[in-house]
Amino acid sequence: MKFFNAKNFPFYYGWFLLPFASIGVIMSIPGQTAGFSAFTDPLITISGITRTALSTAYLFGTLSSGFILPFVGRFVDTIGSRKMMIFASISLGITLLLLSQVEKTVQGIHLLFSFIPIKMIFFTAFIAGIFCLRFFGQGMLPIISNTMVGKWFDTYRGRAVAAMGIINSLAFNSAPTIMNALVSAKGWKNAWLILSAITGVGMSSIAFLIYRKNPESCGLHVDGLEPVKNSQKYIEEEITGMSVKDARKTIVFWLISIGLTIYSAIITGFTFHIEAIGNQLGMPTAKALAIFIPVSFIAIPVSFIGSWVSNKLPVYFYLLCVSLGELTGFISIFHLNATVGYTGAIIGLGFTGGLLGPILSTIVPKLFGRKHLGAINSAIASMMVVGSAIGPVYLSLFNDFNKSFVFGILISATLPLIILIMSYRMRKKLEAVTILMN
Repeated sequence: MKFFNAKNFPFYYGWFLLPFASIGVIMSIPGQTAGFSAFTDPLITISGITRTALSTAYLFGTLSSGFILPFVGRFVDTIGSRKMMIFASISLGITLLLLSQVEKTVQGIHLLFSFIPIKMIFFTAFIAGIFCLRFFGQGMLPIISNTMVGKWFDTYRGRAVAAMGIINSLAFNSAPTIMNALVSAKGWKNAWLILSAITGVGMSSIAFLIYRKNPESCGLHVDGLEPVKNSQKYIEEEITGMSVKDARKTIVFWLISIGLTIYSAIITGFTFHIEAIGNQLGMPTAKALAIFIPVSFIAIPVSFIGSWVSNKLPVYFYLLCVSLGELTGFISIFHLNATVGYTGAIIGLGFTGGLLGPILSTIVPKLFGRKHLGAINSAIASMMVVGSAIGPVYLSLFNDFNKSFVFGILISATLPLIILIMSYRMRKKLEAVTILMN
């Protein structure tokens, strides 16, 4: 039953959807590294496993979710955002509920199967829990919400994503501090219980009441604008788009995917180990965590401007900016305990993080169309999830062998440098692709 008739709404329903789509992205925080990092030390304490072992569990759980994420987008395209969001948010809520009881559950299993080392049971339980967190949280919720916005807006997509990006950037960059405060105040078990209720009950209710598949399914036209050409062919053209198979054949798809995957890997590893990195560099935990707050003040205006002018700037410009931001941020993290390094990391990470939204929500739909947008978003998100799986264990292994997390981040700066050079050298070809697709 639809409680809101989108066709008879007093203004274009897409604008009403927009803040709730943003809430859908924000609700993914418990499944993001920014949300999980507050729980790493408590989980290490109760399980007795090493930081590298937990990072490895994170790797296995995240990798396995990343490999099946491409199939999610196809369901979003066919079933619709509303039903998929209800399913994903309830599933995330159940996951968080079960994780809050992981200590008791593992101890119960160990009583029945005492021949299995309890650390092995914890390790297996963490893999399963992280898989569900990453699949439903990091994967499904943002894909569903971003795809919905991409389907409801075309001409005004840049403006819509610009407004959405302000809230998202502030929420995500504040998440590590807020989540740590929640765990400190309520304990890790109660923190997960609270998040379970918010996502499982709150978000599913929002989706049931408000989310819609696309404007065409509600008898509306994209952007709320009547077609200029009064023909069926024009209407059909509005909802067409490149298939994910054809998108993968373009160089721009891979440059975008690889560039975002690199950032996903390093920022995930950095966030996952943020307290340990701070301790290693002689920084107070509060100062290490506080870096994400000023990052948001860089990311918010960058996201807003990047979204607003997305129809006017070439794709290669976004790739150049992302690569420069990554390069600046990664090199600066190596000197994080110095003022210049701390400032450089804020600028670099803020700039890159601010461009994620415009690229995923405006550039990708502009390039590849709306019809198969869910599948294409899922393909890119899958690579980013795989990158986020590798990041924590990659930095942990560097720390094991070189006694330094940040050295691994410095080595990674070579990757955005390669993307930067390729994007610049291929800028004319990339621009030609952009013109062809539009």
